[in-house]
Amino acid sequence: MIPRSRTHPSPLPARAPVERSSSGLAQRDSCCQVRPRLGRRLSPLSVYSVCMYAHVELRAVTEADLPVLFEHQDDPVLRALSVVPHWPREAFLSRWRERLTSPDSCARTIWADGQLVGCIMSFPRDGRREVGYILGRAFWGGRIGTRALRLFLSCDATRPLSAVISKHNVASIKMAQTCGFVQTEELPAKESAGERAAVVLTLFA
Repeated sequence: MIPRSRTHPSPLPARAPVERSSSGLAQRDSCCQVRPRLGRRLSPLSVYSVCMYAHVELRAVTEADLPVLFEHQDDPVLRALSVVPHWPREAFLSRWRERLTSPDSCARTIWADGQLVGCIMSFPRDGRREVGYILGRAFWGGRIGTRALRLFLSCDATRPLSAVISKHNVASIKMAQTCGFVQTEELPAKESAGERAAVVLTLFA
């Protein structure tokens, strides 16, 4: 009797170490990726989960990405869930160009199966370092945001790191909590600045 041959999944190539600056931020040209590892237990950076997207990665933001990112944040449903007021197109592009040249900001685009689906960034504000993210509404519900946030936590190792999220954006709050953030504060609405009531969730380690 001839024994049947067995096939084993070939191991993925080792991930290159992420280069960091003295501030704890990954270098701008570094790229974080998550690829499927079938047959293994789910870990924080694994994509072996019930999801329609097999490959999520973060890339450095380019000028060519900005029009797509504007379309994402211009969605009226997304605007209703945002803490900060909506930015008109030219103001949005100008603000992003400043971020791309600022040494204090760390910004990445989110790609799923080769498609630009959103962005994630960290920046200093009001005496703390914050992380913020936007995902195009067409890509909600696929666990892309959670996986992208986990990846980004390797790109910016600053702790504590806070997320300021609108109180009624339940899905975003849950996403941050899944990644280890805990609620530490509530912020009232600032009508003069057009900002909605929010909660602050913080990652300490």
